[in-house]
Amino acid sequence: KRQPMDIIKRLNQESSRTAVIFFLIIWIFCTAVWAAGFGTKFINNPDVYDYAHMGLALRDGRGMVTDQIFPRHIPYLHERDLLHPGKIPNLYRYPLSVGANAIFQIFTKNPLAAAALQTGFFYLLSMILVFILARRLTSPFIALACAAVYAGHPFLHRNSLTGMTEPMAACLLLAALLALFILREPFRSTITGVLAGLLYLARYQTVYFPLAFLLCLWFIQKKKKSLRPLIMFLLALGITLSPWMIRNISLTGKPLFNFVGLRT
Repeated sequence: KRQPMDIIKRLNQESSRTAVIFFLIIWIFCTAVWAAGFGTKFINNPDVYDYAHMGLALRDGRGMVTDQIFPRHIPYLHERDLLHPGKIPNLYRYPLSVGANAIFQIFTKNPLAAAALQTGFFYLLSMILVFILARRLTSPFIALACAAVYAGHPFLHRNSLTGMTEPMAACLLLAALLALFILREPFRSTITGVLAGLLYLARYQTVYFPLAFLLCLWFIQKKKKSLRPLIMFLLALGITLSPWMIRNISLTGKPLFNFVGLRT
């Protein structure tokens, strides 16, 4: 009985090793393709310019301020004495994207190039996370296929050069799923809570995702159900979001003001 099991184990190890080698080849190829197209020629969204210059302001120590303003914002900002040129607080952009732009401006003086660099970084990192997550849930070659499909998706590849916020959000979502399915308690709930908070700060539209994570944390418990993982998750989520929520309260009186935004 041992011999067939040993053969199966050896075949699994070999297939896993082969899948990793092929994945590395795909990843290196995608990195080269991305590097060949790297630049600012694909940046055509005005939002990217605002994120890039907000990152510059943050890097220069001026805080989370914006130079972009819309006519419908003026009355709201004027009522709260926030309408000061060069010091207008960001009330609607995603703060984590601004922070990422500020960090990647260390590597280039061009704010737009830094925006494109950070989206490419998260796209390539996401590819690795897709492979690891799929490998955890299924066979090596299905995981390889998943990573290949992700890598070759036209929308994802195009976004990796535009300086927009989607690649970072996708990366954080994958990281949260990875923590959910791979880690054990208490790290699972705590790290998933932190990543869920960061995900919200990267894309406000993901405000509903914590509920899905809570349900997963509840049903993923195989033995006796416990509320502790859910409490740990909520604590980690709250601590992660608290600086930004406190800032929102001080400026607008609403902790989740950015989710509603000035569009209303």
